[in-house]
Amino acid sequence: MNICIADSHNDFLTNNNCNLYKLNNEIKRNNVVLCNAILFSKKEDKFSINKAYKIKNKINNYLYLTKSCIYSFENLSFLTLNELDKLLEFCPFSCSLTWNYDNQFAGGAQEFGGLTNDGKKLIKLFNKNHIILDTAHLNRRSFWEAVKVTNLPIFNSHTCINLIEHRRNIDIEQTKAIIDTNGFIGITFVNEFLSNNLNISCTNVFKNVDYIIQKFGINNIGLGSDFYGTTNLPYNLKSYDDYKNLYTIFYNNGYKKTDINKIFYENFLNFVKTNSNLL
Repeated sequence: MNICIADSHNDFLTNNNCNLYKLNNEIKRNNVVLCNAILFSKKEDKFSINKAYKIKNKINNYLYLTKSCIYSFENLSFLTLNELDKLLEFCPFSCSLTWNYDNQFAGGAQEFGGLTNDGKKLIKLFNKNHIILDTAHLNRRSFWEAVKVTNLPIFNSHTCINLIEHRRNIDIEQTKAIIDTNGFIGITFVNEFLSNNLNISCTNVFKNVDYIIQKFGINNIGLGSDFYGTTNLPYNLKSYDDYKNLYTIFYNNGYKKTDINKIFYENFLNFVKTNSNLL
């Protein structure tokens, strides 16, 4: 089975348990043509752009990681507005304003604040410099306020449609808003976003992707694994080696190879090519 993969969200860069040698071989073995490598910082972390450079440089000796990766920030809590030049010099593909909590820029998924004035200034800077806003961890209030400010396509790197109610999942109106901008949604593999059941498999991921495709078409949907950002993964979808299991589910449900290719890699690859000069 010949599969290509483009992953809109992988946290391996800031996961100390990641074996880069093994991951490099896994990326080679599974034709991972594009990996959005995330620079994640917790609220209590002493993070900086200089630290981000050091983390990024860890993969310089790994050919397939280096070839496949673009870089994005998840949570800009560490950033002050007088450090914006450093952020621009780093040339990230995308940035999320916060994680699950409220910060100086926006309200996170687990809290209730909205987009702040500094958050609006930051999004306008993104617009000017063509940095894509990742809305994955915004609560719904901040999401809708951010939609009014950004003039670039909207991106959600790792989420699910709310087939079950979860604060990190998006509803049908948010889904439509993203697709109306010709944005991109990466369906993620996090168990608690996929189902309330204990026995979670590739089928749950398929149901989320298929639901969106049936309502909105196939061109704005893909996969954002959240590998190394969580250990709560479907029993048969824990690495890129397991994408073959997901492929089989799509194929057995009537999807043609050309359509599976769109979901697995072409849509995200095209989204990045269209909205950046990184590829």
